[in-house]
Amino acid sequence: RVLFRSQSVVSWVRCPYCGSKEVREVIYGYLPFDVARKKEEGKIVYGGLFMPEGAASYQCACCGKRW
Repeated sequence: RVLFRSQSVVSWVRCPYCGSKEVREVIYGYLPFDVARKKEEGKIVYGGLFMPEGAASYQCACCGKRW
């Protein structure tokens, strides 16, 4: 099961490394078709099928760092 918010581009979060507001949510698990489309459009980041302990929730579109 994939848990995600309706808004994939998270505008209220800033990157703690570079300060950018271009932050994407990292999604884990099986991707339904509509979510896979958001991945292809660059609106989300796919973290993999399994979510490891301590996995990142966000990725900066500018510097590429995850947290």
